[in-house]
Amino acid sequence: MVLKLFNTNRPKTFSPGKTIFPVITEDVPFLLDLIGERSWLLFDLLQLKGSQDWMQLQPKYWNLMEDYRKARDFVSTLEVVNDSAERGIKLITDFKDMVQKKIN
Repeated sequence: MVLKLFNTNRPKTFSPGKTIFPVITEDVPFLLDLIGERSWLLFDLLQLKGSQDWMQLQPKYWNLMEDYRKARDFVSTLEVVNDSAERGIKLITDFKDMVQKKIN
């Protein structure tokens, strides 16, 4: 996957909008097939404009690389949500709790 990403042009800018994914049929695409120019977007959003050569190293050396540590720190702060229904329930519960606090 790293080779495919490195062989994919890295755009200077990214136009806004949703990625158009291929239609999934019974022939499920390989993850490798989903790598394209917009795969560089995460690196751009995290302002990782430097070298991503750490991806070609063995994982035991990744902690030595600043860009890897920055990406790791960002990803480790993301909240994991199983699906949109669970997210909706969480939002409603949080809103209910906020309203109750303001009323009291």
